Amino acid sequence: MPIKYTVVYVIPEDICLLLEEKCRRATGKDLPTHNLHISFTFSFFLKEGYGEAWLLRQIKENAFEPISAWLTSFETFSQLNKKILYVRVEPFEELVNLQKQIIGSIQAGVEVDLTVYSDRVVPEFVPHISLDYEFAGDETILNRLRAEKAHAWFEVDTLTVIRMEGEKWEEVG
Repeated sequence: MPIKYTVVYVIPEDICLLLEEKCRRATGKDLPTHNLHISFTFSFFLKEGYGEAWLLRQIKENAFEPISAWLTSFETFSQLNKKILYVRVEPFEELVNLQKQIIGSIQAGVEVDLTVYSDRVVPEFVPHISLDYEFAGDETILNRLRAEKAHAWFEVDTLTVIRMEGEKWEEVG
């Protein structure tokens, strides 16, 4: 089976702890998701003739000015019959432009994994951090989360390539 990859920004530990605490207060449970990140690419496979060294080089050559980012609100979306809890990240336009830059630099050597999308179509990029891939909460819990206010600031200043190893994402390089 081919190896699946994605390019992410790994969320700083203090922001992870803040999100975990807000979710615990609203839901009474620990966050089921670990290794919080912003995915700047959709899951993909490397095409024949393209390897990890090429991928790492492409990402390393993606020079960008650090982006001052912040969390705004807790939301949900559905994917493959599951409700996913996430927190939205701004500034939208700057993060979308970075995502386009990254995609443009690797596009020739990757094939997007469409099996993870209900309609087999890549959705529009919305900068966010997924918190729970099987959110069972109702609107009451979501409103409690929203009342917690997700506000926190951080710098998006590095990109990391991760790959699926068995059932777990691991850093490459």
